[in-house]
Formats: sequence, C-alpha cells, structure tokens
Amino acid sequence: MAISARALVDLILLGPAGDRRQLQDSPILGDVWLAFAAKPRERRDLLITPYRDNPAGPVAKIIAHALRAPKRSEQEASEALVAYLQGLVAARLSFRDLLRVIVPRTYWWKERRVQERLSTSLTESGLVKNLEQVILWAKEPNEDKKNEIALKFAQLSSLDRYIALAGVILWGMESTPAGDGLDGLAALDEHGAIVKMLQDLLLRLRKTSYHSKSKASFGKSRSIEGPCPHYKSPFQQ
Repeated sequence: MAISARALVDLILLGPAGDRRQLQDSPILGDVWLAFAAKPRERRDLLITPYRDNPAGPVAKIIAHALRAPKRSEQEASEALVAYLQGLVAARLSFRDLLRVIVPRTYWWKERRVQERLSTSLTESGLVKNLEQVILWAKEPNEDKKNEIALKFAQLSSLDRYIALAGVILWGMESTPAGDGLDGLAALDEHGAIVKMLQDLLLRLRKTSYHSKSKASFGKSRSIEGPCPHYKSPFQQ
C-alpha cells in the first residue's frame, strides 16, 4: 500500500484537525519534514536561520566543523556544501545530519530544555506505543478507522510527535531503496529496528554537550530547491 508522505507528516505533526499551530513549536518547518519523508535517503538543500543577531558566518563555521566530526568520511563532509549569505546559512544535509548537528543547536532545543526531556521520551514502551499507532494507521485501508487512530496523536506532546516522525524517516533512510519513500511502512510487521535507531540517536543526543564558545544558536530550517551558487564558504572568512 502506497503511503503519502504528506498524509503521514500531516497525521503526526498536525493531528486529525490539521492544526498548523503545532508547527510553531518545531525548529524544522513542515516542508523540510515533508521533503525527507518523501525521499528519506536524499540530501536536501536547507536554509538555516541564525537566531536573532547571531552572524551567519560563525554559525556556518559551527555547522561545517560539526559535519567534519570523527567517523565521517571526507566525502560525507564535502557533500554537505555549507555556505552562507547575510542572515542565512545554506547546507546540503542528510536527515541524520539535520537531527544530529542542527536541531540540538537551536534555540528551541535550549529554551524547551529538550535534552533533559528526552529521558521520558526514551522509554521503550513509549516509543513502541507511538510507532505502533503510526504503523497501524499506514496499514489501515478504512478511512474512518484511520481517523480513529489519528485522534490518538492529538494526545501526544509535540516532542513525542517529532520523535515518532523522526523514527519513521530514519527507518526509511536505512531500510528502503533510494526513491521508495516510506511505502514499505504498511508492510512492516516488526518495529524493533525503528525503536533501536531512535534510542541510539536520542541517547547520543542526551550525552552530548552542544554549548559552543560563540554561543551561536539557530532559529528554524526550511527546504530550498536547488543549490545556492552565490553563498560564501564558511572557511573564506
């Protein structure tokens, strides 16, 4: 059964009422979630907004250096193509890069004390329960029953929604052929792989300190179409 990326993103992030106010609490704009849900394995050209008066150049350097962390090949780091213009940073990132490098350095992460709150979202029972609902929704052919399942998402916190959607997209990165999107979700019988990926990532985020000497932080990220040839390299300053 084919899964619509937009329907899945709307289900998890907006709930059955399509309440777009839910996205106001996310450092990742809806078009970015949608782009990665449609093609989880593809890198995306993203625009990252420095928070308030943080200059774009230093923010771009923070991102570029984080992407050159150990255990990443030179090819992976170079594919990120980090660059900046006044007030904006552009980067070609994988979904895992977005979660590991960008989100934990946002004002949202600090202001919402997300790193501390992850402990309650890390429980296996909680992850399993939320992901089971996503898979049930994907398998269900009856629209009325789909709506019943969707109502349960309205009771979840925004953080739990983001975690559930991130888990599904991570699964899509690792488990589906390029270009297949999340179509295989409806045929998934075992959610253990998704839970394991999420727990590994969340544990790593909980244990890592993201305080930088420049105290630069990011606002929101959004998707753009095509490269930005006029942006400067962060290493040209």
